[in-house]
Amino acid sequence: MSPRTSSSVRRPVAKKPVAKAGAKKPARRGPSRAHVVFFALALVLLAVVVRAFVLQVRRNEPLKKMAEEQYLKEIEIPARRGAVYDRAGNALAVSNQVESVFAQPQKVDDPKAAAAALAKKLAMKPQEIEKKLASDRLFVWLKRRVDPAMGDDVRKLGFGFVGIVPETRRYYPNRALFSHVLGAVDVDGHGVEGLERVFETELAGTPMAAVGLRDARGHTVIFDVGAGSEGMQGSDVHLTVDREIQSLTEAALAEGVQAVKARSGSAIVLDPKTGDVLALASYPEFNPNSIDKTPMEVRRNRAVTDAFEPGSTFKTILMAAALEEGLVRPTDQVFCENGTFRIGGETIHDTHPHGVLSAKKIIASSSNIGVAKIAVQLGRERFAEYIRAFGFGQKTGLELPGESPGIVRPAKKWPLIQLATIAFGQGISVSALQLASAYGAVANGGVLHKPRLVRMLKAPDGSARLFPRPPGERVLSPETAKILNAMLQAVVSDEGGTGPKAQIPGVLTAGKTGTAQKAASAGGYAPDKYVSNFVGFAPADAPALVVAVMIDEPEKGKHLGGVAAAPVFQKVASGALSVLGLLPAGSIAAAPLPIETTLADVALPEEEESTISGDGELPPASDPSGVVPDFRGLTLKEALDALKKSKLPLEPEVQGSGKIVSQEPAPGTKSARAHKLKWILASSRLAHAVKGERRAAR
Repeated sequence: MSPRTSSSVRRPVAKKPVAKAGAKKPARRGPSRAHVVFFALALVLLAVVVRAFVLQVRRNEPLKKMAEEQYLKEIEIPARRGAVYDRAGNALAVSNQVESVFAQPQKVDDPKAAAAALAKKLAMKPQEIEKKLASDRLFVWLKRRVDPAMGDDVRKLGFGFVGIVPETRRYYPNRALFSHVLGAVDVDGHGVEGLERVFETELAGTPMAAVGLRDARGHTVIFDVGAGSEGMQGSDVHLTVDREIQSLTEAALAEGVQAVKARSGSAIVLDPKTGDVLALASYPEFNPNSIDKTPMEVRRNRAVTDAFEPGSTFKTILMAAALEEGLVRPTDQVFCENGTFRIGGETIHDTHPHGVLSAKKIIASSSNIGVAKIAVQLGRERFAEYIRAFGFGQKTGLELPGESPGIVRPAKKWPLIQLATIAFGQGISVSALQLASAYGAVANGGVLHKPRLVRMLKAPDGSARLFPRPPGERVLSPETAKILNAMLQAVVSDEGGTGPKAQIPGVLTAGKTGTAQKAASAGGYAPDKYVSNFVGFAPADAPALVVAVMIDEPEKGKHLGGVAAAPVFQKVASGALSVLGLLPAGSIAAAPLPIETTLADVALPEEEESTISGDGELPPASDPSGVVPDFRGLTLKEALDALKKSKLPLEPEVQGSGKIVSQEPAPGTKSARAHKLKWILASSRLAHAVKGERRAAR
């Protein structure tokens, strides 16, 4: 075979073209579209994985908390509130266990049939329940605060769409009784007045925790009561008050206020030996079971919060100071200027004029002029010390909100006229509680006990927190307290005394009337508005209780303390003594002196109501010939010489020894009207004060 025809003949190989210098190379093809999509998806997946890692691992707890805050709600179910008891263990405020029924409408298949069954158990109209069950809401209340028995009836139905949660309801079994002491709770069960407010933390206890699921509208739809703590019942509060004494006190106060058509009133009963409050009442009262319907004005505890000018009940404090300082004795005589006395540029009046009165009679007939003169002798600083010692101008510390300290200006700022007016209870403000406490010191032989209302707090575990009685503080000697006790008995029992309507038949009674004009908004005093009060104790020979009564704005003509307040005292004190078993046989607590009365019925000398007028100076001690000179402060020899020089045809009648402290007729009386000249002499310091006053007048 020739080489040309052989199968192994090689074929020529084409040569690759040689690129010419300077020619462009052809472009290389990039990744396909599929590759781009693949890489994009991979990146998205990676981002999702990273985000999931962050959310599930790194931020798991914060996000979980946010979700729970958005959809879960922790609910506080109040614990059973502690009860309040009087000193005998009678319940005054209790909390009943109740239940509230709710439903989840979206789980209801037949609203009409379910409503018919529930209506019989809940004492509701079927249409009302059906409307709730047919709503598009996830949660509805069917009925709040039902009795446990009603809750059990609902449970027996076995409805899965119905739930029940426990609650408590505050209840005051005595209704308005003790309303101003106890106060009340609001719709959420929190104390808003009285002791309920003061002891809110102790009474409320520890609430139970529950968890609820909220829908998009924020409504709680599922409760899990077992998810939280078990809670703890509140502590019980045990008081010093007596339910029986409180009841008769409130009844007598209401009758007294209505009888004289007054605006309001308050009354307090204390045990003077301990300071324990046995009753504390204000009128008008309210029902704490319906506090939402009670105006704020009615809720005010006037016996504690209201400060007023006491009038003549404050004369007891002035006399206590003067007796303790040895400046006056009960038999010492004071000339009361026949009803008109000018001092410090003003004029003081006694409505019924008096000539010479003993210190005892000054209290019994309640002469403003008499105590004003004694106050000048006592002086500002010493008087202020006793005012403070008796507790005025400061809170007593009683366990009630809003207590007023009263108003007592610094003694250095008292002008002479204010020293005089404070002596008869104007120009100073006090509370009824302060007055009761101060008179308690007189009744207790000179030892002052601050008032106490709460005895103890008793926890559910049986442990107790005691409120011990504060130690007593001596403000008067036993001798002074005994003398003052006798003086206050004369107010009630003596002829001409201002408080006969306070007398308890068969019981020695001591006390003091007081009436003061109320300050006017434009300044000065309102001519037809008064505060009337009476403060006293019984039995006077062994005081077991102190009673203070204040009547605000009684009707004109019935406004005196002896008319408006004294009869209330008599009813309260006699009733309380009967409750305590201290009313002697033959005494009739159930038939007190009538409250409805007028000035004409009693013919009382008006002692308390005073007016102040004028802006001149003290008159001359004696006028030119033809009038009776001022002999006060002179010895008998000096007075006889002065009478001889006056050439008046008068023969003196002399009583006592020492210096002249009073005279009749009064200085300045026309000699033609004088028939006899009566001089009363005394050796006490009062004579020196009168002489000093006489020199100052010149």
